[in-house]
Amino acid sequence: MMKVERIKSLLREENPYAILLKDMDEALIGLFRNGRTIGVYSYLQFISKLVMSGKTEEEAMIIYEKTVLEAERDENNPIWVDDTGV
Repeated sequence: MMKVERIKSLLREENPYAILLKDMDEALIGLFRNGRTIGVYSYLQFISKLVMSGKTEEEAMIIYEKTVLEAERDENNPIWVDDTGV
């Protein structure tokens, strides 16, 4: 079983309400367990996936801001790792 499939399987098992991002398996890098299990996504992988799908880097960052930073949050939302090295 591939790493991302194992992560998704454990996530569904431990928290069936956890939010998984559509078409962003490449950015799903792990799990966070603190009373409730949620997904952990890589900022760089998210941006890279959007750029590879034809978006500019600026468009990808705007999508991140609109869909992630400005999204309504609850306990099932994933967390994000800022792996830019900044």
